[in-house]
Amino acid sequence: MEKLPVCLTVPFGADRQLYCLPSRAYSSANHHLYLQPPDIRHVFIPASLNYAALYLGTYVLSLHARQWLIFSGAVVLIPARLIASVVYTYRKHIGEAEARGARLPPVIDTQSFGNWKLMLRLEEAMTAGYPGDEFWDFVEQHGSTFNLRLGFEDVVTTIVPEYLKRILSTEVEKFEKGEDFRHAMESVLGSGIFNSDGAMWKFHRSLARPFFARDRVTDLERFDKHIQKGVQIMKARMETGYAIDFQDLMQRVTLDTSSEFFFGTCINSLEMSLDNLPLPYNHPRHEDSVQEFSNHPENAFSEALLKAQFIASQRDRVGWIWPLLEIFGDRTKKHMQVVNAFLIPVIKAAIAKNVDTLEQDETKEVSEEFERDGSFLDDLSRQTSGRCEVDAILSNAVMSNSSLL
Repeated sequence: MEKLPVCLTVPFGADRQLYCLPSRAYSSANHHLYLQPPDIRHVFIPASLNYAALYLGTYVLSLHARQWLIFSGAVVLIPARLIASVVYTYRKHIGEAEARGARLPPVIDTQSFGNWKLMLRLEEAMTAGYPGDEFWDFVEQHGSTFNLRLGFEDVVTTIVPEYLKRILSTEVEKFEKGEDFRHAMESVLGSGIFNSDGAMWKFHRSLARPFFARDRVTDLERFDKHIQKGVQIMKARMETGYAIDFQDLMQRVTLDTSSEFFFGTCINSLEMSLDNLPLPYNHPRHEDSVQEFSNHPENAFSEALLKAQFIASQRDRVGWIWPLLEIFGDRTKKHMQVVNAFLIPVIKAAIAKNVDTLEQDETKEVSEEFERDGSFLDDLSRQTSGRCEVDAILSNAVMSNSSLL
C-alpha cells in the first residue's frame, strides 16, 4: 500500500502553513523545521490583558473582587491559554493533514513534561557522544521523518534527500527559519545568509554568489599548501609515538584555507609546535596539556569559534526556552569578542583599501583584475562599504566551513 504523504508545518512570517511532501525512505544529513510556539512574549502581554479584562469585568458587573484575586486569576489564565493553544494547534494540524489526504510525522514521546527527558538525552549525546547518535535510533524506530516535540514545540526532523533538497534549495523560500531561530542565532551569525529570510536572504546571496565560480572553488594550489602542512604535522607527531586529534587537525586546515580564501589573510592555526599539542588521555599530564593547548594564543580564534558554535547548537536543541538558561548574560559574547577581534580589523582594512583603489582608478580592466586576484572580502568590500553587512556574510561563511567538521 502506498504511504500517505507527510505534512510538515512551516512558518510563513507570523502565520503557520501546512506543507505536504510525498513519503520516502532514504538517509542523508538531518534538518530541522521549527514551528513557532508560545514563547516569553506570550506570557507578559496575555497576563496584562487578562488582568485588564478581569478588572473591567468586575467593574462593569459591580463585583467586589479583591486585587489579589484578580491578579491570581490573570496568572492562572496564562497556562490555561497556553495549554488550549497547544491542543488547538495540534488538532488543527491533524484536521488539515487529513483534509489533504496526508499524515503528521510521528512524535518522539518520552512521557515527560515538555519532553524534558528527551532534551537531557540529546544534550548528553552532544556533550559525551557523537552528533547524530540519538537520531539514528529514532530513524530505526519511527522512520525517516519524525517530530521531537521539545518544550511543546514541534521540531520536525527529516533525513529524506528529496525533502532536504526542497528545504535547502528548490523551495527554500517556503521554509523560512523564523523569528525564534533568528533570535537564537543572532549573537553568532548576525543577519547573514544562514540567519535571514526573505529580502535580506536574497541580498546576502546576491553579494556572495558571484565569487563562488568554478575556477575559484577549484583553486587547488591555495588549498593544497595547507593540506600539506597538516600532513607534515601529523607525520611529525606520529614519529614521537603519540596519536593526533584528527578532527582538530582538519579543523585547523579548514580554518587556514577558508581564512585565506575569504579574507586574503591566513589565521595560521597550523603554526604550532608539537610540544603544544595535547597528550593522550592515558598520559599523566593529559589534563594539563589540554588546558595549555586550549589557552595557547594560536588557538584563541579556533577555540572561541568552536565554543560559540557549541552554545548556538545548544540553543537549537533546547528550543524556545533557551533564554532562561542565559538569564545572567549572553554566553556567546566573550567568545564572539575573540572572533570579532580578528575579523573587524581585517574587514576595516579591506574596505578602506578598496575605497582608495576604486577612487584612484575606476577602469574596467583594473576592476576585472582586482576581482580575479582578490579574496572574497575584497570582492564584498567592492560591492558594499557597510562593515556590518560584510561582517555578517564573512562570519556565516567561516561558521559554515568550520561546521563541516
